[in-house]
Amino acid sequence: MQLLVASVKINQMTLTFLVASVSQVFINFRYTFSRRILTGLLFSCVGDALLIWPQYFIYGMGAFAVAQIMYTAAFGFKPLNAPLGIALYVLGTVGKLAQLQIRYS
Repeated sequence: MQLLVASVKINQMTLTFLVASVSQVFINFRYTFSRRILTGLLFSCVGDALLIWPQYFIYGMGAFAVAQIMYTAAFGFKPLNAPLGIALYVLGTVGKLAQLQIRYS
């Protein structure tokens, strides 16, 4: 019962952010920064709501990924250094795989 009450509260919050986001997008077309931040917040809220149910965990993580992309787009990522980003991603992945291998062997 307590989980049901929590999910209803989160759904109300999600609806509130959705209405605020849609109204912000359609009222102020010229405020790109604000729209991107608000969209990121909306996807973060949806991600929180989806993490309640284990079967929707991947969708919640996807919503958080979209939120991070919106935050990056809002604050800017210039100059974009793709080779450095790819190298850091590969380095982090290899490190995490090594950590998991040590932990489970």
